[in-house]
Amino acid sequence: MQLTGSQVIIECLKEQGVDTVFGYPGGAILNVYDELYKHPEIKHVLTSHEQGASHAADGYARSTGKVGVCMATSGPGATNLVTGIATAYMDSIPIVAITCNVGVSLLGKDSFQEIDIAGITTPITKYSFIVKDVTKLADTIRRAFSIARKGRPGPVLVDVTKDVTANKVDYVKQEPVFTQPDCSAFTEEDIDKAIHMIEKAKKPYIFVGGGAILSGASETLKAFVEKVDAPVCDTLMGKGAYDGTSANYTGMLGMHGNLGPNVKTNECDVLIAVGMRFDDRVTGKLETYAKQAKIIHLDIDSSEIGKNVAVDVPVLGNCKRTLALLTELIQKQTHTEWVESFKPYEQKEYAEVQALARNEEGESFNLMPWDWSYYSQKLKDRKFSINDEMLRPYFELSKVKEGVFGLASRLYDITFKKNPGIPVYHKDVEAYEVFDKDGTYLAVLYTDFHPRAGKRSGAWMTSYKGQWTDEKSGENSRPHVSIVMNFTKPTQNKPALLTFDEVETFLHEFGHSLHEIFANSTYESLSGTNVYWDFVELPSQFMENFAIEKEFLHTFARHYQTGELIPDELVQRIVDSSNFNVAYACLRQVSFGLLDMAWYTRNTPFEGDVKAYEKKAWDKAQILPVVEETCMSTQFSHIFAGGYSAGYYSYKWAEVLDADAFSLFKQCGIFNPEIADSFRRNILSKGGTEHPMTLYKRFRGQEPTIDALLIRNGIKR
Repeated sequence: MQLTGSQVIIECLKEQGVDTVFGYPGGAILNVYDELYKHPEIKHVLTSHEQGASHAADGYARSTGKVGVCMATSGPGATNLVTGIATAYMDSIPIVAITCNVGVSLLGKDSFQEIDIAGITTPITKYSFIVKDVTKLADTIRRAFSIARKGRPGPVLVDVTKDVTANKVDYVKQEPVFTQPDCSAFTEEDIDKAIHMIEKAKKPYIFVGGGAILSGASETLKAFVEKVDAPVCDTLMGKGAYDGTSANYTGMLGMHGNLGPNVKTNECDVLIAVGMRFDDRVTGKLETYAKQAKIIHLDIDSSEIGKNVAVDVPVLGNCKRTLALLTELIQKQTHTEWVESFKPYEQKEYAEVQALARNEEGESFNLMPWDWSYYSQKLKDRKFSINDEMLRPYFELSKVKEGVFGLASRLYDITFKKNPGIPVYHKDVEAYEVFDKDGTYLAVLYTDFHPRAGKRSGAWMTSYKGQWTDEKSGENSRPHVSIVMNFTKPTQNKPALLTFDEVETFLHEFGHSLHEIFANSTYESLSGTNVYWDFVELPSQFMENFAIEKEFLHTFARHYQTGELIPDELVQRIVDSSNFNVAYACLRQVSFGLLDMAWYTRNTPFEGDVKAYEKKAWDKAQILPVVEETCMSTQFSHIFAGGYSAGYYSYKWAEVLDADAFSLFKQCGIFNPEIADSFRRNILSKGGTEHPMTLYKRFRGQEPTIDALLIRNGIKR
């Protein structure tokens, strides 16, 4: 049967069982689209941009287990697919990207929209084809699908010249081969070594990555865990491979993960990695990573074994098969004490608050969520003898403002000059001009501290005018920034006095304003706080660290009546109380993050019981008793209406960043001008012009670790 190249492409897609294609048409690929429209059995999803097509194909493959397919035209159409292809490559997702290029006679002549897309995508695909001969088209398409599925899955690109889509060729239909070839290369010796190591282990720990999902090994993994009786953690890509409600499940690994897995990584004696990469988000500092443990690595990709972490026993092959073999041969193990040691640290805090409540209310009293704030505050008062009213007299607003402005002046050598000539929108608002150390004008800063009719509650920083640079004239247009609070207004007899929490809030919003004030970018859309969502809180939360530093407090915290400097003993109580119930607060944030991710990492529409789903999603982070007939999901406006969908984790991630950053100041002096200048140049002035991790490493000299946060929280000494 004679068909055109375009018809061959569509027939080959049908051979492979393709029912959905994502794409955006253009001149070079019109022949293929003309043919595609004749085949309603293949649904075409028109995306508004080619990048959307490659990401959609990636998502389709993840959710269905099939090969995702996307299409684009030549030149910029093809290059727009690159980000989605790279994502699929890094996450081992099978997609086939079909592009069309200029005709063979025009290749290599800088023709209109000619681009070597096969060459561009070679580093981010399992294979890139360019088809210049219609007789080779069908076999190339078939081979592309086979390669995408085979072994460790991944993307394949097929670039077809336009004349090939029009030329005719004899086409013979072939039945596809969907069975996976056995890519195992492990030896009997490898299996024997792994079994011996596991059976000798006192503290084995199982790490689960995306390979367990891609190989369909969930049930096999479950049987293996039961046989070994070991705790289990997973990477982000491995979530869902093992039951998160199991008693053996300990949480997610890495810098975005849970405390337990990261602590216990450095206590286990045998680490069993199943289909994972040991990437930097998991390991942190390689030189200190799990040095006490023997490592068994099960993976289908030989290039991953030993790439980042030295492996004692490699088991090369499909995870489902290698796990099944180990499960069959290994003797039943018991590690009850080791598994139990993962019980969260926050139980101690709960017990303390519960004990106080029962002491006052009777032994039958059960502490419920609505009781927590009341009794935990009472316990805090008893343990630390400190409360807001004891501190207020030392935090007069005008003095706090002098202290906060003075901190910025000391760190960055800038000055704030009040300018009553600048128009303001309310009589309570004040305007300051901000100048650099050489007298250069930096910004206008408005302060709006007090509540009034029509003003919403809370505290925030806003920018009325962003920073940008005119590319032609070189003029640097500077920002107008406002920090807004709702501090109690002064009276005739008493100035405005702040609580300690309000001092922290001032520092927080002022940190956001510095991010805008120091902005120095070409484009307003990339300046100041226009950064990745999980990076925007670093400058603000970083400033909060100064609130418990005696050296800073002594610059302004004087009693508003006597002029007495805040006593060192009171400062120490602030420091001691700063970590009160920190584990409970951490788990509360983690529970919200788990719930957020449970909703936004689903691959199928939700049709079940919302309350039951919620309970399962955050169960491992819950301490207080569950209140029947309540449901957080229905009121969780942060993730359903507030912009934090799949991003609530950023609150905790920002704590990791700010603690790690401030630890450098603690090492070198909290007012160290060289470190402050580096923070300004590499973090505050760059906005979103470079990737946050690039900027952070340039400032810090390394990627952040959770160590500083654990030390600040008193969890790690």
